[in-house]
Amino acid sequence: MATAQQDILNRYSKVTVIGAGVIGASWTALFLAHGLAVVVNDPRPDVESIVRDYIRNNLSTLKELGLPTDNLEKKLSFEADLERSVAGADLVQENGPERIEFKQDLWGRIGKVVGEHALMLSSSSAKTATEQALEMSRPERLLVGHPFNPPHLIPLVEVVPGEQTSPEAVDDAVAFYAALGKVPRVVRKEMPGFVANRLQRAIFRECCYLVIQGVVKVDELDDIVTSSIGLRWAADGPFRSFHLRVSTRLGRTWRRSIWMRPRRTRSSRRLRHPSPRNLLSNSKASATPSNWRSFARSRR
Repeated sequence: MATAQQDILNRYSKVTVIGAGVIGASWTALFLAHGLAVVVNDPRPDVESIVRDYIRNNLSTLKELGLPTDNLEKKLSFEADLERSVAGADLVQENGPERIEFKQDLWGRIGKVVGEHALMLSSSSAKTATEQALEMSRPERLLVGHPFNPPHLIPLVEVVPGEQTSPEAVDDAVAFYAALGKVPRVVRKEMPGFVANRLQRAIFRECCYLVIQGVVKVDELDDIVTSSIGLRWAADGPFRSFHLRVSTRLGRTWRRSIWMRPRRTRSSRRLRHPSPRNLLSNSKASATPSNWRSFARSRR
């Protein structure tokens, strides 16, 4: 592990996980596999057996990820009292119910106990850091660190600062998640659902519409996605895939059809179009939506 990554893990070596559902248990397994000491806080009487079973059931997955699994539970402990569980914590990862009153009260209590250096992260997929921090006296260290389930396996973590979150806290959160092998991406504006869930919802809405309209069956639509755009987007994402696909078309099919087809204006003069080479140069600016919209208007 690089020195910078080890340094950030050393700074945040004592972690408290609030809420030990599937997401909380998954975070716990990942933190332990990276050598962090973890205190789990959850009111359920059987929480210890649930978390330990989850960790043991996922040892093979952690091993396949290249993470150490020997004596994984050595640094694991449980504390039902909230204030005692976060006393001395360098970092808190919250995974509680998506009720704003609950989260506001929770962070208000935690903020009175943890040190000024502590990083406070919420796994929330719906409640913004600004909303959650309303009862806090020091909200600058609170932000959302939204994972995709299960966190020990899916790389993405959406890092979403609140209105009062300090830039240093954002940098620390990104560095911390990166040191865990995650792919942290900062969401620059608080918005319900953040980014990934909004994309997922928009795509699924269209999927349902196509099935309801009888265009395709459910299993057929799944096959269409997994055999085409699912593969392409998994490798390159929508923008890069679009850029590469259009680059290829412009150099071949479109050169023969659209680009080279004569078109006359009202004055009977040919309308000159930008060449594919110039439009899709190495500059990223050439593929901006505004450029494409401008060209599209010229074709009308």
